[in-house]
Amino acid sequence: MKNEHVFVVADEFCTTASGGRVAQCVVRHLLESGAYVTVISPVVRDDAPDYADHCRLTIMRQPQCAIPALQHLVSFEPVNEFEKLLAEHRPSVVHFCSLGYHVSRLLLQTAKRYGARIVTQYFVHSAECARQMNCLTAGACNRCSGGNFYNAIRYGCGPWKTRAVQAVSRYLHWKLDVPLIDAALSTCSEMDKWLEGMGVKNIVRCPLPYAHPTSASEEVEEGDYFLFSGQFRPEKGSRVLERVIQEARDIKLVILPLVPAHRKTEYDGFVNRVRPFIGKNIVIDERVRWNTGGDKIARNCRAVLLPSVWPTSTEYTLLEALSMSKPIVAFNVGVHKDVLVHESNAMVYEIGDFNGYLEGIHRVQNDALLRNKLSEGARNLFQFMTDRRRVFDALKQAYGFEESSTCRKSA
Repeated sequence: MKNEHVFVVADEFCTTASGGRVAQCVVRHLLESGAYVTVISPVVRDDAPDYADHCRLTIMRQPQCAIPALQHLVSFEPVNEFEKLLAEHRPSVVHFCSLGYHVSRLLLQTAKRYGARIVTQYFVHSAECARQMNCLTAGACNRCSGGNFYNAIRYGCGPWKTRAVQAVSRYLHWKLDVPLIDAALSTCSEMDKWLEGMGVKNIVRCPLPYAHPTSASEEVEEGDYFLFSGQFRPEKGSRVLERVIQEARDIKLVILPLVPAHRKTEYDGFVNRVRPFIGKNIVIDERVRWNTGGDKIARNCRAVLLPSVWPTSTEYTLLEALSMSKPIVAFNVGVHKDVLVHESNAMVYEIGDFNGYLEGIHRVQNDALLRNKLSEGARNLFQFMTDRRRVFDALKQAYGFEESSTCRKSA
């Protein structure tokens, strides 16, 4: 990839959101291979690293519309700005990195018109469910899994307006946008199926790029607490955590939540409900981040809880736990289905099996031999999942720079 010019278009370019971290790691890999990179994002925060002369950062508002299904018809100003950049640099590849369901069709068409190869990298492959995927019972239905949004619409998952917008926007994206895509990066078999259902022909399996410092050389003093670190959302397991707190009162738990603004009221209600346990066996601190003490808390915890039932592909909490050889208790969803083996490198339970999940927490709490086994399995899995050569090979194959042995089944 030496001397090739690649545009990386991302929703975010920062370390405080997993999508932004994906974009940063992709850029780091490209620069190490000798490529020139232009990053285009509406969100470039102060924590974006300095990549020196071979990378430029451009803040560009992406086309927006109150109705996502129609966003490819509006907001020409960002597209004109994008076209100027294309005309100036003539990139060989435009990599739409770590995006949701939609890539503006205007951006896709413009990139195609300038002869660029289009590569997409989605971060989620399920419907946005107004019922919050039945997370009240620590479970989830399978109506929208694998991108089967028709079932979610058919069974009335959400108000009619939401269902109508989902139906129209998905149809337009699949039928009009997908033919413009030259290759799509996938991290797991569930995403393979989703992309195949969309009609994507060239699917390249790529490990999740990872370049987070692990502080492996620092001394570890294993504590007696479990850790949850991540977004506070029902699909990320907030309701599961609440049940764990209420029903496993002998478990010490540290919660470091990232609270989206629109979840603040819900988060405040959660804190009020679990307040009797705070200060006894529960610690909650939404101010702590990875670079402000969170890494030390993670390094010294007994195990990490991954209660998410959302099939995302940006599993950075998983990789952070594996990088520190931490035992994990998780649900069998998304990339977990491909890499986690019960009682070998994690404790894994089917979505909805809260009793099993709770039992797994207690087993990890009380069985030191099991913890040692899970730690060894986590260490080995981390080395496999973050193999830099596999990331380079996948990017080269998707970008069409050279033939590679990477294939969907190899990851």
